[in-house]
Amino acid sequence: MKIEILGTGCYNCIELETLLNEVVEELGTTNVEVVRVSDERRIRKYIPLDEIPGLLIDGVLASTREVPPRQTLVEWLSGVRVAEKMAETNLGVKDLCLWRNECLERITESCGGRKMSGARTVRNSM
Repeated sequence: MKIEILGTGCYNCIELETLLNEVVEELGTTNVEVVRVSDERRIRKYIPLDEIPGLLIDGVLASTREVPPRQTLVEWLSGVRVAEKMAETNLGVKDLCLWRNECLERITESCGGRKMSGARTVRNSM
Protein backbone atom coordinates (compact mmCIF):
# COMPACT_ATOMS: atom_id res chain seq x y z
CA MET A 1 0.00 0.00 0.00
CA LYS A 2 1.24 3.45 -0.85
CA ILE A 3 0.13 6.49 1.12
CA GLU A 4 1.04 9.88 -0.26
CA ILE A 5 0.79 13.16 1.61
CA LEU A 6 0.37 16.01 -0.83
CA GLY A 7 1.89 19.10 0.72
CA THR A 8 4.69 21.61 0.64
CA GLY A 9 5.79 21.19 4.25
CA CYS A 10 3.28 23.33 6.13
CA TYR A 11 2.32 22.59 9.71
CA ASN A 12 -0.72 20.47 8.73
CA CYS A 13 1.33 18.43 6.23
CA ILE A 14 3.89 17.57 8.89
CA GLU A 15 1.14 16.86 11.44
CA LEU A 16 -0.58 14.49 8.97
CA GLU A 17 2.68 12.69 8.23
CA THR A 18 3.43 12.27 11.94
CA LEU A 19 -0.08 11.03 12.68
CA LEU A 20 -0.01 8.57 9.78
CA ASN A 21 3.30 7.13 10.92
CA GLU A 22 1.91 6.72 14.45
CA VAL A 23 -1.24 4.96 13.17
CA VAL A 24 0.75 2.65 10.89
CA GLU A 25 3.03 1.73 13.79
CA GLU A 26 0.08 1.31 16.18
CA LEU A 27 -1.69 -1.05 13.79
CA GLY A 28 1.48 -3.02 13.17
CA THR A 29 0.87 -2.72 9.44
CA THR A 30 3.68 -3.84 7.17
CA ASN A 31 4.25 -3.12 3.50
CA VAL A 32 2.95 0.44 3.85
CA GLU A 33 4.96 3.21 2.28
CA VAL A 34 4.25 6.74 3.54
CA VAL A 35 5.65 9.41 1.21
CA ARG A 36 5.37 13.19 1.31
CA VAL A 37 4.95 14.70 -2.16
CA SER A 38 6.15 18.31 -2.14
CA ASP A 39 6.51 18.84 -5.89
CA GLU A 40 3.89 21.47 -6.72
CA ARG A 41 3.31 20.15 -10.25
CA ARG A 42 2.58 16.69 -8.94
CA ILE A 43 0.31 18.05 -6.20
CA ARG A 44 -1.70 20.06 -8.75
CA LYS A 45 -2.43 16.86 -10.69
CA TYR A 46 -4.69 15.95 -7.77
CA ILE A 47 -5.68 19.14 -5.96
CA PRO A 48 -5.18 22.92 -6.11
CA LEU A 49 -2.35 24.12 -3.87
CA ASP A 50 -4.79 25.93 -1.59
CA GLU A 51 -6.33 22.57 -0.62
CA ILE A 52 -3.22 21.02 0.92
CA PRO A 53 -2.64 18.79 2.72
CA GLY A 54 -4.04 16.06 0.53
CA LEU A 55 -3.99 12.38 1.33
CA LEU A 56 -3.81 9.68 -1.35
CA ILE A 57 -4.27 6.06 -0.36
CA ASP A 58 -3.30 3.80 -3.26
CA GLY A 59 -4.17 6.58 -5.68
CA VAL A 60 -7.53 7.39 -4.09
CA LEU A 61 -7.86 10.97 -2.89
CA ALA A 62 -9.08 10.38 0.66
CA SER A 63 -8.95 13.89 2.11
CA THR A 64 -7.99 17.49 1.42
CA ARG A 65 -7.53 20.73 3.38
CA GLU A 66 -7.41 19.11 6.81
CA VAL A 67 -5.82 16.44 8.91
CA PRO A 68 -8.34 13.58 9.22
CA PRO A 69 -9.12 12.52 12.80
CA ARG A 70 -6.96 9.71 14.17
CA GLN A 71 -9.94 7.33 14.35
CA THR A 72 -10.74 7.92 10.68
CA LEU A 73 -7.16 7.07 9.71
CA VAL A 74 -7.32 3.94 11.87
CA GLU A 75 -10.51 2.84 10.11
CA TRP A 76 -9.06 3.48 6.64
CA LEU A 77 -5.80 1.67 7.39
CA SER A 78 -7.21 -1.19 9.46
CA GLY A 79 -8.47 -2.80 6.26
CA VAL A 80 -4.86 -3.15 5.18
CA ARG A 81 -3.96 -4.95 8.40
CA VAL A 82 -6.83 -7.41 7.99
CA ALA A 83 -5.83 -8.03 4.37
CA GLU A 84 -2.31 -8.83 5.52
CA LYS A 85 -3.64 -11.27 8.11
CA MET A 86 -5.66 -12.96 5.37
CA ALA A 87 -2.49 -13.35 3.33
CA GLU A 88 -0.63 -14.79 6.32
CA THR A 89 -3.34 -17.40 6.86
CA ASN A 90 -3.27 -18.38 3.17
CA LEU A 91 -6.88 -17.55 2.46
CA GLY A 92 -5.82 -16.99 -1.11
CA VAL A 93 -5.18 -14.24 -3.57
CA LYS A 94 -8.83 -14.10 -4.64
CA ASP A 95 -10.01 -13.36 -1.08
CA LEU A 96 -7.23 -10.82 -0.58
CA CYS A 97 -8.09 -8.98 -3.82
CA LEU A 98 -11.78 -8.85 -2.92
CA TRP A 99 -11.00 -7.51 0.55
CA ARG A 100 -8.60 -4.85 -0.76
CA ASN A 101 -11.14 -3.67 -3.32
CA GLU A 102 -13.76 -3.40 -0.56
CA CYS A 103 -11.39 -1.25 1.51
CA LEU A 104 -10.70 1.06 -1.43
CA GLU A 105 -14.43 1.37 -2.10
CA ARG A 106 -15.03 2.28 1.58
CA ILE A 107 -12.37 4.98 1.38
CA THR A 108 -13.81 6.32 -1.87
CA GLU A 109 -17.34 6.41 -0.40
CA SER A 110 -16.21 8.11 2.79
CA CYS A 111 -14.46 10.89 0.86
CA GLY A 112 -17.44 11.71 -1.31
CA GLY A 113 -16.76 9.34 -4.16
CA ARG A 114 -13.75 11.20 -5.51
CA LYS A 115 -11.52 8.74 -7.29
CA MET A 116 -8.60 10.14 -9.20
CA SER A 117 -7.45 8.92 -12.59
CA GLY A 118 -4.29 7.52 -11.05
CA ALA A 119 -6.21 5.25 -8.69
CA ARG A 120 -5.55 1.57 -8.95
CA THR A 121 -7.80 -1.33 -8.13
CA VAL A 122 -6.59 -4.88 -7.85
CA ARG A 123 -8.01 -6.96 -10.64
CA ASN A 124 -8.93 -10.50 -9.80
CA SER A 125 -7.78 -12.77 -12.61
CA MET A 126 -9.16 -15.94 -11.07
